Amino acid sequence: MGHPFDYFHINSIAPNADGNLLVSARNTWTVYSIDRGSGEVIWRLGGKKSSFAMGPNTLFAWQHDARPHADELVSVFDDGAAPRVQPQSRGLMLSLDMTKMRATFHRSYPHVPRLLAHALGSTQLLENGNVLVGYGTAPHFTEFTSNGDVLLDARLPPGGENYRALRFPWKGLPADRPRIVAPVSTGASRLYVSWNGATEVAAWQLQTGQSAERLSAALTVPRRGFETVLPIPSATRYAAALALDQTGALLGTSDTIRI
Repeated sequence: MGHPFDYFHINSIAPNADGNLLVSARNTWTVYSIDRGSGEVIWRLGGKKSSFAMGPNTLFAWQHDARPHADELVSVFDDGAAPRVQPQSRGLMLSLDMTKMRATFHRSYPHVPRLLAHALGSTQLLENGNVLVGYGTAPHFTEFTSNGDVLLDARLPPGGENYRALRFPWKGLPADRPRIVAPVSTGASRLYVSWNGATEVAAWQLQTGQSAERLSAALTVPRRGFETVLPIPSATRYAAALALDQTGALLGTSDTIRI
């Protein structure tokens, strides 16, 4: 009946530099370092029994997505709510002194205007030093520079939320083939090529011939937006388009069509 009592509520597990595990437990307001082999607690960050002396502005509550970083930095998304104990949610970076066992405030990333998420959320440190914060049940995600300047602030549709908002380089290579289309009109002088979802196409090579089995390169043009126009050489009967990347390597080939 109802929900079972959830005293711990793990919401992230990440490998530490020492090979052990960094575990976030929402309902104890604590981040744990756990020995990977024995399962023993090595140290606690936050909560009632913190192994670290918590400096000014370091306390967090109902946190999500704890991640370790270089130079003994730890990031969390500090929800601060459900029930509310803080005025707003924030991405939070803490610096850990493992000798003195002291946690100090490094930087925080609150939203303007204020948002308060009762669950979920994330703080992602990007390779260039920027920070992407997903505000969980408050339907926003924001990218900041390392010093807190806002580069991007996005709002999800009504009812939207993000468990985590993450940004990574992405390459699209569709499973289907590029498309080449000839206008229906007689005497058409151009073809249209596209490949929906392909991100690495830099150029299109048009191959033409008098038969479908004997095609040769006729011209190559740079990709121009979603759909690229290719002029049709005179006396062309069959054509196909080859998608090329910036090095000239073949990515995909369209069907061969009759002109």
